[in-house]
Formats: sequence, structure tokens, C-alpha cells
Amino acid sequence: MRETLNETAPRRIAVLDPVKLVIDNYPADKEEQCEAPNHPQKPEWGKRALPFSRELWIEREDYRTCRAKVTSVCFPAIRCGCVTVSC
Repeated sequence: MRETLNETAPRRIAVLDPVKLVIDNYPADKEEQCEAPNHPQKPEWGKRALPFSRELWIEREDYRTCRAKVTSVCFPAIRCGCVTVSC
């Protein structure tokens, strides 16, 4: 079933255990539309719009309050990025 879904299902994002992330140096009244692919290996499926603003919700396991050896998480005062999203 996994192989069938991988070939036929568009990708979507869900945050199941949310933590609110506030970007201090981003204007409170600004919102941008970013793009993410509908399928990472099928560019012909197009892209979808995702809102980007000062307040975002991220997965709790993707946030740390102290620096760890893992580099794929966000924590205070450290630059981090979003995979497969472009603004």
C-alpha cells in the first residue's frame, strides 16, 4: 500500500503536537504566500500555496530549548529553515 500511495497521493502538512513559534523580527501585520510541491518527485503535479506570517505552528519534537547535536530542529536564537518550501 505504501508504494501505491507514494505514486498516487499528493503531499500535505499536518502539525499533530503543536508549539507556537513567533518570529520577533517579522512584521505582525504581514503575511506571505510560500509554495510547496504537491509531490516532491512529481513536479508536473504543481505547487500549493502555504501562508507564512509572524506566528507559525511547528511540531513539538522539532523544537528544543537547548542546542543539541541534532541540526534538524529549531531552538531560540538559532537560524533554521523549512524543507521544500520557498517564499
